[in-house]
Parts: sequence; C-alpha cells; structure tokens
Amino acid sequence: MLAQPQLGKYLVELRKKNNLTQEELVERCNVSVRTIQRIESGEVTPRSSTVKILLEALDYDREEWVKLSNAQEKEVEESFFSLLAGLYRYENGMEQSRKNLKVAWIVGIVSLVVSASLYSYLLLKTIHDVGRIIRHQEKTDFLFSDETMIIPGIIFGLISIGHQKGFLSLGVIFENNKLKMTSKLLIALNLLSIPIHLFILFTNPGDTFNTMFSLFYMLLMGAVVIPFGLSLMSLQDSMGNIAKITGKLEIALGIIFLSVILSPLIFFVIFPVITLEIMLLYKASELVKAGKL
Repeated sequence: MLAQPQLGKYLVELRKKNNLTQEELVERCNVSVRTIQRIESGEVTPRSSTVKILLEALDYDREEWVKLSNAQEKEVEESFFSLLAGLYRYENGMEQSRKNLKVAWIVGIVSLVVSASLYSYLLLKTIHDVGRIIRHQEKTDFLFSDETMIIPGIIFGLISIGHQKGFLSLGVIFENNKLKMTSKLLIALNLLSIPIHLFILFTNPGDTFNTMFSLFYMLLMGAVVIPFGLSLMSLQDSMGNIAKITGKLEIALGIIFLSVILSPLIFFVIFPVITLEIMLLYKASELVKAGKL
C-alpha cells in the first residue's frame, strides 16, 4: 500500500479523473467526507480496508496500483541502505552527517542486542573456564564451540563502528573537534576489538597473552572514553540533560576501564551507556528532522 502523502495525492488524481467531488465519492463508498478530506490531505493513514473501499469506488487500475506500491517500497529500501552505507564512510560533510543520524540510533539498538548477547556469553564462559581451571579439568566447549562465536564477534565490532559513527556525525554538525577526534579513536578501537574478542574466545583466561591483550585494550578504552564523555557533556546546552547524563556515565565507564580491578563492572555499566547513547542519537535525529540542527 502507498504511504502518505503519496496515497492522498493518488486518490485525489483518481477522484478528479472520474469527475467526482468529495461529496459524490461519499455516496459511492459510504466513507465520511471528513475522513476523505483527511486522507487526501495526508493527515491520516487509513486502514487497508478503507483504502480498498475507496479504490473500488474510484474504479482504480489494479496493475498501476501494484506498480506504484512496489516502486515506493523499493525507493524506501534504497534510501535506507544508502544512508547505512553513508554511515560507514570515514567522515562525511554536514548534509550526509545529518542523514547518518537517522540511521545511527537504529544501528545502536542492534548494537545493544548483539552486545548483550556477546557480553553475557563471554561473562558466563569466563566463569566456566575459571571454574574448570580451579578444578583442574580439561578444556571443553561452553554452550557453543568457540568457532561458532567468530561471526557474532565480527558482527558486534562492525555494528559498534556504525553506532559510533553517529557521534562522529554529531561532532561534524556541532563542529566539536574533541567529539570528532574521540569518536574516530573509538571507531578504531571497535575495529581492534574484533581480533581481541576472537583471541579471548580461543585462549584460556589465565594465558599471559590473553591477559596482556585484555589489559592493553582496557587501558586504551579508558583513555579515550573519558574525553569522549567530556565532549558529550559539552553538548548540554544544545542537547539538554541527556547529553550531560550520558557524558557522566561515559566518564564512569572510562574510569572502570582504567582501574582494571573494577573491570567486572563493565558488564553491568555498558548496557545503560549504550541505551543512553541511543537516546541521545535519537534526540539528535529528531532535531535534524525538525530543522533545528
């Protein structure tokens, strides 16, 4: 079915083609004149049953209707994927950055779901492996074989990059160099997280290289996340308290990364952080839609 406002325009064209007034159309289909007026003006999206009644009363061409509906669906699909492709370019201009925000918060939701699954698995696997080492048992697969977690690990890294690109776009829009720089560094670290997560999956928790890689990655993340949080707090005047709260929680997450000893808290803090990031990006996308950014 056509979406508004194209639906309303199409019905107007059909009605005029049949030389009918809105009142005359009412007599043919028993739909109120007020409803017809609102549908034609694009104010409301009618139920499919109402659209069917109107189309039959206007002697529509079924083939033309299907062709128009398919064309619109294809246009929407191409538009979404072009925005998604733009989101993964290194850095865009002002206009493309505004478009990126329309997709970044959606990618953030996917990132939240994937990260929740992956982090939960890694936490449970770590507990399982530590218990196995304490009991001096041989290595066994936990729930799934390590090989099956390769693809989720790669997907998580790529999705995280797309989500973080939304903040790079926000930095471009606000001309905030600190936000742009820290976003680029976090994109690089998210890319680095792919081999690190895979390495952790294929080694024991007590292995020297495992510990060194994990420690190095955590220190880098902490060193970048703290200034990233500060840059988000600087957006408070334009974005409101959501920017301030998100920034403070990012700083807290950065401190946890740097402390190392508090690292188990990451599993509990990371999800509220991603949720607030999604809310911030969504608010930014709404401001762009309203022409305020």
